[in-house]
Amino acid sequence: MLVLSSIWIGGAALLGNSGQVGSFVQRLGPVLLAIAGAGALAYGAVLLSIESTLSAVGTREEMRFLERLGGHYAGLLKE
Repeated sequence: MLVLSSIWIGGAALLGNSGQVGSFVQRLGPVLLAIAGAGALAYGAVLLSIESTLSAVGTREEMRFLERLGGHYAGLLKE
């Protein structure tokens, strides 16, 4: 969306003004698209943060399980 807004701005600059309504759309469209792109980028960052937290929790749980499993088998060797 952010790249598309830049392309839109460049295309509007190349085509020039096409009247009052066209000028309004040329100015407002890229701004709304850039705002939507920034919102999508922020939402993606939040999702990435949540996923990395879940991944860390899962890795810790797996390591605890492996430590318990290793302790179990080490106890069997002592007997």
